[in-house]
Amino acid sequence: MSRTRDFGGPRWNRCRTAALRLVCQASHRFNAARRRARCPDEHIPRALVVLVVEDEVVVRFALADDLRERGLKVHEASGGREAIQILHKAEIDVVFTDVYMPGSVDGFDLTQWIEENRPGMPVILASGAVDGAQVQSEVSGRFFSKPYDFNLVATAIEAAANARRREAHESWNSVTAHILP
Repeated sequence: MSRTRDFGGPRWNRCRTAALRLVCQASHRFNAARRRARCPDEHIPRALVVLVVEDEVVVRFALADDLRERGLKVHEASGGREAIQILHKAEIDVVFTDVYMPGSVDGFDLTQWIEENRPGMPVILASGAVDGAQVQSEVSGRFFSKPYDFNLVATAIEAAANARRREAHESWNSVTAHILP
């Protein structure tokens, strides 16, 4: 007989396997905790989250797909009411909305709702039936005429989100400067 078989047989092998599993799990937990200590979650950049509100399905799908390919997380809404429901549930960085949509909440109403309920959230408007100067005078924000260049839209979305993040960071620094010596 071999020495291993004399030492414990199948029962020993099961115990050894269970012990190795526990050691591996403990090691994994320790390494994960060490990674978190080096790089806390609040410093890990999360994907930019955009809400695309467009009643024209083809336009909405094309823009949403393009933004996803660029690494952004995209929520889609076909109208203003649906957009407000999403804004209640999800953490959104930027809203890109059409101006004229069917239903009781159009792009202007949605923008007004956002200004009242989510102050500081960037809103970018788009339309094929509206003059950009008219829109700029009615709301503060960026405007795109249809058909728009997806590269320019993506750049505007990222710039708006980065500006908002900078403002939040500066605000946080000014608050903590008074609290922490």
